[in-house]
Amino acid sequence: FPLDRRNSPPNSLTPCLKIRNMFDPDMEVGDSWDLAIQEAILEKCSDNDGIVHISVDKNSKEGCVYVKCLSAEHSGKAFKALHGSWFDGKLVTVKYLRLDRYHQRFPQAQGCNTPLKASNLHQNPTNTIPCLLQHGPLNSSGFS
Repeated sequence: FPLDRRNSPPNSLTPCLKIRNMFDPDMEVGDSWDLAIQEAILEKCSDNDGIVHISVDKNSKEGCVYVKCLSAEHSGKAFKALHGSWFDGKLVTVKYLRLDRYHQRFPQAQGCNTPLKASNLHQNPTNTIPCLLQHGPLNSSGFS
């Protein structure tokens, strides 16, 4: 779907996003497939230096990933980069989440203010990046 004003809010009012259709939990294998999902989001949004927290809900039947950005402007850029794109043969949809709801679900995200980069995982795959959950090496998958 082309991203236009009919299917996209004109301005983001929150820095938080819920991304759907990023994976099928019944089809994923291994313990660290979620890292490939995080990496793919960071790569797709590589021109956006405002993503500060990512969490993959590994049990979500809808393939949900949650993202917090530095500002509403940054979440708007991520929304535009992700919504309506295809990932591993699935159409990705994105909606905005209220900041208070995000912090209820991910209290550790309140202190996240350092932008994440896809290269962080490549350079340092075993160290903990505080605002990015990590569990091991990456699998391959990608946007089209």
